[in-house]
Amino acid sequence: MESTARPTRAPLPVALCALVALGCAGGYAGLAQRGELRRAEIAFAQGHFDTAAQKADAALRRARLEPAVDAEASLLLARSLGRLERRAEAAYVLRYLLTLHPGAPEATEARAELEALAPERGERLPPGPAWPPVFLPLSMRLERPWLRRPALVFFPNAAALERREGRVTVALLVREDGQLDSFELIEASDARYSRAVERALAGFELEPTAFAGGGFPRRKVVTLHFRFAAS
Repeated sequence: MESTARPTRAPLPVALCALVALGCAGGYAGLAQRGELRRAEIAFAQGHFDTAAQKADAALRRARLEPAVDAEASLLLARSLGRLERRAEAAYVLRYLLTLHPGAPEATEARAELEALAPERGERLPPGPAWPPVFLPLSMRLERPWLRRPALVFFPNAAALERREGRVTVALLVREDGQLDSFELIEASDARYSRAVERALAGFELEPTAFAGGGFPRRKVVTLHFRFAAS
C-alpha cells in the first residue's frame, strides 16, 4: 500500500508568537481595567462612594493601556473622593487628569469640578493610617528662577510604584512673552520621565529674563530631578 505524507504547517516564527502572546496579555489587562471601571460606576450610581473610589483606584493601578479608560477612571475617582469629603485628594486627582489628558472628553467636566474645589486647592493631604490607601499620582512642585510661577510635574505611575528615581535634561527656548518656543531633549535616565517632562512643558510659564542672550528666542539648559522623600 502506498503511503502519503500529510502536509505539515510551518511553525510560526518566534517573534510572531511573542507578539501574539503580548497582544493576548494586553487585551486581558485592558478588559480587567474596564471591568474595574464598570464596577466603580455601578457602586457610584448606588451611592457606595467608598467602594467606587476603591474600584476606580484599582483601574488606575493597572497598566496604562487605554488613555480613555485612564481619564474616565480618574474623573470617577475624583468624584467619589469629593462625595466622601476628601476634597483635597479630589482636587489632586483632577489636576492629574487635566495634566495627562487635557484633550479628553472628561477634561471639560474636570475643569468645572476643579473650579468648584478652588478653596481646597492648597490643602495639604492629612498623613497617617486613618486615611484608607487610595491611588494618588505623585507629583513634584517646581519653583525655579526661570519659571514665572510654580509648575506641577507628575511622576510616571509605573516608575512611582517601582520607587525608581530619574533625571531629565532639556534645552528650553523661550519667546519674549514667556511662552515656550520649543525644546530639545538632551538626556534622560528613563524614557518614562522624559515623556512626563514633555507633557508638563505645555503648562510652563517661563521667565525670559532668566534666559541668557540678546534676542529671542533665548535658550537655557535645565535638569529636572525626580526624587522620593526619605521615609
